[in-house]
Amino acid sequence: MNRLSFILVPILLLLTLVFCCPCSFSESTEPGDHIGQGPIHLEADRLEFDRNNNVYTIRGNAKIVQDERILKADMIEVNPESQHAEATGDIILIDGEDILRSDRMEINMAEQTGIIYNGTLFFKKENFHISGKRLEKLGKDRYRMIDGSFTTCDGDSPPWKFTGKEINVTVEGYATVKHAMFHLKDI
Repeated sequence: MNRLSFILVPILLLLTLVFCCPCSFSESTEPGDHIGQGPIHLEADRLEFDRNNNVYTIRGNAKIVQDERILKADMIEVNPESQHAEATGDIILIDGEDILRSDRMEINMAEQTGIIYNGTLFFKKENFHISGKRLEKLGKDRYRMIDGSFTTCDGDSPPWKFTGKEINVTVEGYATVKHAMFHLKDI
């Protein structure tokens, strides 16, 4: 089996779920090949490697674990050289206590940037919820949301939230909103 060398984005990788998989693939990376601390463990119903493009594809109950980070999706493609990854279908990602849910995402693991489609993010420490049709991770704690919302309240119908056509947020910082609306419950 080939070596998989990449780092998973601290905020964008990994989720905890009870997982039953008929097949398991596990790879350790070479020292110095990645920034993450531990070996990378892949689990899926099917693993493919495209040698010409240097891309690993895992399908069916796809799960990647590194250290305490877990990413689960229907399918995940990873290029260890460029550190570009794409995941599709019922994505759940947990990094510590932070949780991401999405339909599709494209990320650059080295730069910790990417795009999340139809996604929601929950930051436990700040009790901060953001969601949008398109979420762009611009840096460590910076996000841009298109047709999005944010609140510090829990629940499907929070007591208050801001929505907007374009929202720029810095976690534990500030936000700017274009075409903003402030909602109190359903008002």
